[in-house]
Amino acid sequence: MRVPVYDAETMEPLTVVHLSGAQVALAERCGGRLRIAVRSPMAMWPTKPEELPQHMDLMAHVVELRFERLSRAGRPSGWLVTTTTPENALLLEATFTPGRVGELQRRVQRPLCLRRW
Repeated sequence: MRVPVYDAETMEPLTVVHLSGAQVALAERCGGRLRIAVRSPMAMWPTKPEELPQHMDLMAHVVELRFERLSRAGRPSGWLVTTTTPENALLLEATFTPGRVGELQRRVQRPLCLRRW
């Protein structure tokens, strides 16, 4: 399931992530909260060996997602997903919205001379 993630303070959209049904079910059982560990990109690691942490576990960031059920006319219609750690949420692997995927596929199928990126 593709869900947009919003900043909890400003309600600014940060990214769109793909969550499995098991992750959403786990969030429902845990009171609407889900914590995901995200490894840091290599570019964010210290460059000097003496600056590396003793445990590589410290190289992971934690993103806490809060799920709130949205309803329309009394029926559940989706989720509002927010986070209090927007910097870490940007490290999640992003996906495209369904409307954008079709456009990207059409661009890739065009001949190279007709492409406009």
